[in-house]
Amino acid sequence: MKTKSIIHLAAALLLATFGLQPSTVLAQGSLTPPGAPAPTMKSLNQIEPRIPIDALHTPGDVSSAYIISNSGSYYLTTNLNNAIGKSYMITIMANNVTVDLGGFSLLGNSTTFYGIAVPNFQTNVIVRNGFVSGFASYGVYCANVYYGGFNHLTVSQNNYAGLACGRKGLIQDCLAVGNVMDGFYVFGYSMVQNCVATDNNATGIHVLESGSRIEGNHVVHNGIGVKVDAGGNLIIRNSATGSVTNNYSIAAGNVAGPSVNAANIATNSNPHANYDF
Repeated sequence: MKTKSIIHLAAALLLATFGLQPSTVLAQGSLTPPGAPAPTMKSLNQIEPRIPIDALHTPGDVSSAYIISNSGSYYLTTNLNNAIGKSYMITIMANNVTVDLGGFSLLGNSTTFYGIAVPNFQTNVIVRNGFVSGFASYGVYCANVYYGGFNHLTVSQNNYAGLACGRKGLIQDCLAVGNVMDGFYVFGYSMVQNCVATDNNATGIHVLESGSRIEGNHVVHNGIGVKVDAGGNLIIRNSATGSVTNNYSIAAGNVAGPSVNAANIATNSNPHANYDF
């Protein structure tokens, strides 16, 4: 009994020290859960709202397999080769559109003229990350686009040009292979940088107007390597080899780095030289 009294006394002193009542120690909260846990992560659609290119989300018409008619970000979920009898595989009819091919391919045929086309004047169109091949005219036709961006595209074996860029656009890190006419077909005030154009029958890079910068590209075994029709462009740090006619055909009135034979690369000190071999 003496031991129990000592324990009770010690407990009372402890409660008094911390200002607690015995009822406080013994009280319990509700054991009923407040409800299901709330989601703590955002969905992919909340992070980057994107729209798949398919018959449900981008339905076409008699001329186009798929039509993008609203601004937004669009992507492929598979290769597309089902545009037989259509003039266009994908038609863009809106401003502020991004098309991410996601590593997939647009595969043409003898009746479909364009892989991706912008038939009217639009602004801010980006196409990236995939392959466009085998169309009866252009792989990517964006000649009517202002402020277009094209990167990590391969355009090959199209029956006219691989990629046509409008005004004030950027073609970067792209590959044009085996197109019947031009690899890259560029209007004015644009930049073509770090691209490769090879085995195109007419021209690797063809610049039609003024105000463009053609820099750091490699052109191999084309009819003409780099062809610039108008003055007022900047052509620097390119390399060209094996052209049927000329590695460079540059109109008067352009600013171009000196054409230097690659055999003299070790002794050339001009950082803007265009190499010719």
